[in-house]
Amino acid sequence: MTILGFRFTPFLVLIFSLLGLLSCKNDPSPDDLIGSPQEYANEGVGFAAEHLLADEEFSHLKVEFLVMPGMDLSSTAENYVLNFLNDRIYKSQITFLNTQIPSRGGSSYSVNDIDGIENDFRSQYNSGDTLTVSVVLADKPYSENSGNGQVLGIAYRSTSLVLFQETIEENTGGILEPSRSLLESTVLAHEFGHILGLVNNGVPMQEPHQDSDHGKHCDVEDCLMYYTVETTQSLSNLAGGSVPELDPQCVADLRAKGGK
Repeated sequence: MTILGFRFTPFLVLIFSLLGLLSCKNDPSPDDLIGSPQEYANEGVGFAAEHLLADEEFSHLKVEFLVMPGMDLSSTAENYVLNFLNDRIYKSQITFLNTQIPSRGGSSYSVNDIDGIENDFRSQYNSGDTLTVSVVLADKPYSENSGNGQVLGIAYRSTSLVLFQETIEENTGGILEPSRSLLESTVLAHEFGHILGLVNNGVPMQEPHQDSDHGKHCDVEDCLMYYTVETTQSLSNLAGGSVPELDPQCVADLRAKGGK
């Protein structure tokens, strides 16, 4: 973002988790909703964790990217996230597909806006042995951005994510900034971590490691799910580097719930 000739790099929120939207409902259970795809998709973040991780009910995962004009995910990020999922979940097949969608009016998007966009254009829902995830690649920033924070991604329903691609592009490639593909990979992997049930949000902890002061995040500094991935210091650390990995405690949680 450029203001009056200066490049403006505020404290960036790499991964934003809305606590009210990250609650995992207990009634009905996921098994009760296997035959109701739209209702299943409307449940809270973490609700689909067990079905995403294991293959007893769904052996195939299909990820539909709803792509606004010019907001395509880089092939590097796509390959990274595909490998990330293959490392953590039991699925005989993982398929990515792109659906091109139009932009919406206005200068920003709220969660309700993104929810409406998904409802209008999502074409893939659970069917047979296939579980589906929707990822909106948005061409405008998040409406709740503040002067000291810009949101880059949100997990907002059981199988629903959004990446604010325009904001990602504006804050990559500069001095001490990561590459676009690295930041995309980091944000998308983190948001997938949330719908997989991390941290303590659909997948119970085997040992205490939730940073409860910062929502559903891990208290291990080097973990992908650690809250300081939300600062400009983390952006500097990512520049020329690699995506943070899940801490062994997060991996242990996923394995206990049926993942790898």
